[in-house]
Amino acid sequence: MLKIGKGRLDRLLVRLGDQAYARIRQMISDGWIPTRTVVRESYLARQLGVSRTPVREALQRLVAEGYLSAIPQGGYFVVQLSIGDLEDVYEVRGVLEGLAARRAADHATRTDLAQLEDLYEAMEGARARGDDAQLARLNSQFHATVARGGGNAYLQSMLGEIREIFERFRPAALTHPGRREAAHAEHRGLLEALRARDVDGAERLAQQHVRGALAVRLEIEQQLAEAVRLEAEQQLAERAG
Repeated sequence: MLKIGKGRLDRLLVRLGDQAYARIRQMISDGWIPTRTVVRESYLARQLGVSRTPVREALQRLVAEGYLSAIPQGGYFVVQLSIGDLEDVYEVRGVLEGLAARRAADHATRTDLAQLEDLYEAMEGARARGDDAQLARLNSQFHATVARGGGNAYLQSMLGEIREIFERFRPAALTHPGRREAAHAEHRGLLEALRARDVDGAERLAQQHVRGALAVRLEIEQQLAEAVRLEAEQQLAERAG
């Protein structure tokens, strides 16, 4: 019978925990685990094909990072930002994205612009296929490339931190009626402003893009709150009956 030393076993568990963490986090970002849906350790272990130990460690990391919240009855759900938090973080994002676009219009190289064109075309393909998960990833790459084109490492870092928050919610926003098409047109306009070296236009379009995303996000939140209210009323009516 093959024996595994304790040190080797510990390293194996760490690696499996890291892999489980990366996969569960991606599941959250892709919208595979919707907000307000309770998921359990045993279910995720079956889905990932691993034991519960690495899944438990991964879930604890995601709780510590604010992606998940544990519930007393057992299980976890994806943390949702409050309306106030959403408005605050979008306000910061609008300023940073506007500055990044302004700097990119002035400093982006031809290579940067070519990469943005390639990403835009890839997004067009993902949009046509209805592949929202891929569209969300490409969208993040597009904005990261704009920030990189501005040549300000501090700005890139700040946007990267904020983008991690939005990656949890972007797939849901993209499925909102008309948002795919609107966002695609906004990206086209921003790309054209960058190519024209229109610093004011690029900043304005980037900020408009963020405001449009916030409006959709708030509408989704209102719809979810209404759905929760109606469900609660229905449950009360069923109990009363």
